[in-house]
Amino acid sequence: EGHGKTLTISAENIVPKILNVAKDIRIALKNRLNNRFICLKIDSAKRLSRSVLGINAQFIEDGKIKLRTLSCHELQDRQTGATLKTMVHDTLAEYDIPLSQVYSITTDNGANMLLAVQLLSSEAESNASDEGNTPLCLAFLGFHVYVVIVC
Repeated sequence: EGHGKTLTISAENIVPKILNVAKDIRIALKNRLNNRFICLKIDSAKRLSRSVLGINAQFIEDGKIKLRTLSCHELQDRQTGATLKTMVHDTLAEYDIPLSQVYSITTDNGANMLLAVQLLSSEAESNASDEGNTPLCLAFLGFHVYVVIVC
């Protein structure tokens, strides 16, 4: 494979390689996010008949702000607040990020996004009170942005 050898690229041999590289990248990012406060940025987009939800994490590393994509999900179901909340929660679980590690959540002012943030905030508040930690607060920071902040 390489330098004079023939390599035939097919779904059978390339897909496993891509999946392994993606897994390694997720593991490395999971380690980088371990025990760090993160700020989530959540947005959805629709083009033609396809909808996608993007979930990004922003954090500070070596004194610099880093932004990494945690997931992009194609949305098959309706984009309800409960559905979006579940997708965010599942993404955080994939990286072993507890809600208590989320410092803020930034999104647009779509009713479904706001409901998802409120549901996450309620869950975090419940978890915090059960564990004796600082609760989260929902704050309006402008025309299009709501943020959940550790109070």
